[in-house]
Amino acid sequence: MATFDDIPALVNSNAGLSNGIIDNLIQTFLHNKEKCCFDIDARRLRDSLNLDDSDPDCPHPCFVNAILLLGCYFSRPLSTTSQHENERRFLSKTLAELTRAYNQADRLHDFIRASNLVVYYYLFNAGYREADQQLAQSILVTTQCGLHQIPSPVWRAPSPRSERGYISPPADNLELGQRIHTFWNTFTLDKIISLAIPGYLSALVEGPACHIITPWPRLLKEYDNGKVSELDVASLGHLLNGEFIPSRYPQPQPLDKLQAEGIALVSEAIKVVEYRIRGPQVTGLNTEIERFIIRVPDITCQGDMGEIPGYAINPRLVYIKTLSYAASFYLNQEGSDQASRDRSISAVDMMVSILNQLGQDDFGRLFIGIGYIWIHVSDIFIEILRTLQRDGAGMSPRAQLIRNNFDSFIQGLNYLSVYYPALGPRIHMLLQRLDSIA
Repeated sequence: MATFDDIPALVNSNAGLSNGIIDNLIQTFLHNKEKCCFDIDARRLRDSLNLDDSDPDCPHPCFVNAILLLGCYFSRPLSTTSQHENERRFLSKTLAELTRAYNQADRLHDFIRASNLVVYYYLFNAGYREADQQLAQSILVTTQCGLHQIPSPVWRAPSPRSERGYISPPADNLELGQRIHTFWNTFTLDKIISLAIPGYLSALVEGPACHIITPWPRLLKEYDNGKVSELDVASLGHLLNGEFIPSRYPQPQPLDKLQAEGIALVSEAIKVVEYRIRGPQVTGLNTEIERFIIRVPDITCQGDMGEIPGYAINPRLVYIKTLSYAASFYLNQEGSDQASRDRSISAVDMMVSILNQLGQDDFGRLFIGIGYIWIHVSDIFIEILRTLQRDGAGMSPRAQLIRNNFDSFIQGLNYLSVYYPALGPRIHMLLQRLDSIA
């Protein structure tokens, strides 16, 4: 495996740490990057880190230190909640460099990526207030730099007369692809934080104030190899407006794209319920969710596109499949007609079925976002049980089924909390709320 030894940007920035330690931290981060819904071209990262820190293509120190911060976190022993000295050090340096990068408008794409990684770090450590504040900075700079309005997935050389904005044009196809990935990483964070923090108002919402046209992400290697087409312009609006064209979505599809679509559908389903929207919009969204469920490969498929069937559990597809059924559950759980109730029951059955297929070791490979989905669904279960108890149906077959499903999610959360201890207090709160019903 290629190493990151003899890296000027890191040696200058982190005097006192050996190159071997730095290399291990970067490799640990790269091995776990999918737990941050993050992707980066390791070759280009290594090459850029070997540049002199005065080179404009050298990554900003905020990004370097954020990578090392997450490398430290993922190096922790299981169930450990205390910060290591190096974590405190890298967090402090990352925050200081983020301030410097923003004030100087210096390498703002690196700023967004570093800021997002810090949000994940706070999320992993139950620092919800800090995560909220840091995410606000990520979203502000993301929209200022226009990453939500990238019109095409195909790179074009900038015109000499092009106006320079907050961020310089991408240098090539791969850099364009990385910016597309960065937008959807920010979008994903916005939606996960809305599940993790009660009362958080999602900021990246399709509409007049934030018209999102950036195409769904493809594999970074597709951008690098020039295999992305001008036809791959489908974005959030196409999904939410029912502009699904099957010929544009041949199987298999990149898991990066399916993941972004899945969290978008969950967010839209929650919004429809919260605003009590009825009629054609609900029907259309149900149709899109059902189409999406069909498009997602089985959780035993492997490969970047889920194109290799019949192998071990794929943690990304566990998350994506769960998103698809969670969207259906959210949209239909308050429905008064039999079809809605059937969809809601079926969606929960499928989420529990997915959970039951996991071995204990599989939980260590999952994204923390699935835990917040389980917590959010369990919260709804508690409210349903509270209503049934009030109506004298607390011991009914329906109440018992809901309680059994609740217990399944709690068991899954307990396994997941071994790897993400920050979930422990949330599990305790759920159990306390359940006990308050009796």
